[in-house]
Amino acid sequence: MTTEKLLVETLNQLSPEDFDKFKSLTGEHGGEPIIRRSQLKAANTQDVVELMVETYRRECVEATTKVLMKMSRTDLVQRLSEISKVHWPHVQRLAWISY
Repeated sequence: MTTEKLLVETLNQLSPEDFDKFKSLTGEHGGEPIIRRSQLKAANTQDVVELMVETYRRECVEATTKVLMKMSRTDLVQRLSEISKVHWPHVQRLAWISY
């Protein structure tokens, strides 16, 4: 499974309201670089994933996880963690509790 597919499948689990919240929080991401809100406003799931992969590169899953934690969507964080362990076992895991 590709990173893009994993993120699209994860974000598709959000309601339209939660997806809007996700985009809003992604635009407030504290680290650099940042995705401009204007890029996110009308973006669909695929667009958001492409922007995140382009912007955060290898950290796109971690950036997604941080936003989902801010939204208290631990179910989706757990899903990301479990799937990434299977598909990318060599990738160092973040301490999820620190978010």
